[in-house]
Amino acid sequence: MSSSNPKTVFTAAVVIFNHVLTFKRDMASLSNKLFSLVQAITELLSTCFKEGGLTDTEAVTAILLAETRMIYKNHSLTLKIQGEIVDKFVFVHENLRKRATEKPVQEAIDDILALIGA
Repeated sequence: MSSSNPKTVFTAAVVIFNHVLTFKRDMASLSNKLFSLVQAITELLSTCFKEGGLTDTEAVTAILLAETRMIYKNHSLTLKIQGEIVDKFVFVHENLRKRATEKPVQEAIDDILALIGA
């Protein structure tokens, strides 16, 4: 997710989305790894649509959709986000919504914040 190539970021987000979508076992077994990924995504999103940050709308949307799927499929991950990083998580996503001019990005952020109850 830290590549400077937006197509690489887009592809990584799609792979994560598909993996979580098709994962057939208990999602709780992935909670710690997914939580680390959510933290990395939060850091990445804090730089999007800024000078030197990711500006590719498709890549940002793919990241947000992967994040949505991770949270939607994993209640223990949602609880961990709510308990440990909710303030930063909400702050970063709300600021990204202000910087983003594209409706799909804004809608994806609204979906994520609704999933965590913000």
